[in-house]
Amino acid sequence: MNRVEGVSLVFQINFTVKPHKQKDMIHALMNHSGLMLSDLAVLIGFSIEKMRAVFLREDFFNEEEALKLVQCFCMAFGE
Repeated sequence: MNRVEGVSLVFQINFTVKPHKQKDMIHALMNHSGLMLSDLAVLIGFSIEKMRAVFLREDFFNEEEALKLVQCFCMAFGE
């Protein structure tokens, strides 16, 4: 399993089984990739309000949205 597959697997597990982990995982991956919240919103096609809501734990991503986020981070990592 390569790093992208590992990231994807962790995201899928945590987004589908433990949605309360979303904020922490997004924050860690943002730090690792150098992406800002606004960058993610643009790349994924979400509103900045949606991204902020996730960080404030007022909203969560569904599985399809989580997959978009995984793909976004994979592109940011160049893999």
